[in-house]
Amino acid sequence: MGAGHPEFSTGKQQDAGEFLTHLLSLFETKAKEIYLDPKEDISSKFRFRTIERTDAGTDGVQYKETDGNSILRLSIPTHQISNRVEYEAYESRTQKEDTSSTPSEFKKRKVEGKNQNAQEKEEEKEKPILPNVNFSDVLNEYSKEDIFDFRQGQAKRTNHFGNFPQYLWIQMNRYTYDAAYQPIKLKHTVEPPERLDLSSMRSNGLQENETAMQEDSSGGGSGGSGGSNKIEPDATIVQAIVGMGFSENAGKRAALATSNAGSQQATEWIFGHMEDADLNNPIAETSSSSSSTTGSSIDPTLIAQICNMGFSSEQAEFALSQPGNSTSPDAAVMWLFGHQEELPMLMANAASASSKSNEASNIFETFQQEENAKRNSRNGEYQLIGFISHVGKSTGSGHYVCHILKNVNGEMKWVIHNDRKIAVSQNPPKAHGYLYLYAHK
Repeated sequence: MGAGHPEFSTGKQQDAGEFLTHLLSLFETKAKEIYLDPKEDISSKFRFRTIERTDAGTDGVQYKETDGNSILRLSIPTHQISNRVEYEAYESRTQKEDTSSTPSEFKKRKVEGKNQNAQEKEEEKEKPILPNVNFSDVLNEYSKEDIFDFRQGQAKRTNHFGNFPQYLWIQMNRYTYDAAYQPIKLKHTVEPPERLDLSSMRSNGLQENETAMQEDSSGGGSGGSGGSNKIEPDATIVQAIVGMGFSENAGKRAALATSNAGSQQATEWIFGHMEDADLNNPIAETSSSSSSTTGSSIDPTLIAQICNMGFSSEQAEFALSQPGNSTSPDAAVMWLFGHQEELPMLMANAASASSKSNEASNIFETFQQEENAKRNSRNGEYQLIGFISHVGKSTGSGHYVCHILKNVNGEMKWVIHNDRKIAVSQNPPKAHGYLYLYAHK
């Protein structure tokens, strides 16, 4: 599954969330290019639509839809600790224990400790108290209002669901960066609900009592570009990234990569791409004039050159479409001379494959319309059926473990999958999960 991928083809520790994204994309690609069957695309069961609502007051309301999401990524509001009193008291006690002894006393205790009974030491050891964040606060962090400067005033931006998938992946962002921009793993616990209802987070688009926002002729708006289809980076997001010490180009890349979702999402993206070689490079402008007016990506002047040598335009275009020949008419002619006998068969096979591809494209479009109808009809009620947790203190090392809710002898139990070890889990660590899988009820 990782063959040919610059990261997943190596033996290095990889992020499970990034691999899940790669895996779902692989399912979609294989279904379209190899199987030509939309039912082989498992990733369609996880897709959903999100809606970004921007309320600019008297300027109106704008709804921006994003299809093709496969994972709901949630940030942990680390400042909203539900057990703050207990946690801070524990931290205070442990810090006093660490600093109460002089080096010589600590060494003496260490020597004496070797003679103590291991069980007595374990009984005396206090169970760690970790900071806990309520799952409801995590959801509120995702859907809370983001206030930003807009035109001559301010606007409020909120995130919503547009529809609901058959299976919902939730990624809890447990990795962040410290003040020195070094990756760290959050130790906060978040207990996920067995039953989850997201119906209140759904948006049905523009309401009767709302006025649609008019596009700014100067190219303003909520990160839009006026009458153009080109997405412009949100100036507010770019300014926030620049304020953190990054370049303006890096800020623009972060804003575009996250579809102007907000400063927090852009910050998370840029921390994950700090090693990108082109992070600070200007963003290349795309021009529609680079494509041929005939709809073909092959230069018609090259086709004409080959036709002057006695080949048909179909043969010339087919030869130029072969690997390595797109800009070299000489190479295309040599290829034609080298494949004269089998050329009719090759062109017929290519035409047949193209026909099948077009037919498959129509099938996929119909299938997607049916799937969207199902997603639109679902409510937001889900049942937790699995989760993946990371064992280890570092983002670059450790081990991933999976727990799945299964029927064991007629009773639903959590089963741990840890490499070759498969067993009923007596105490599944749901509060430490990194990826959660919910099934629609």
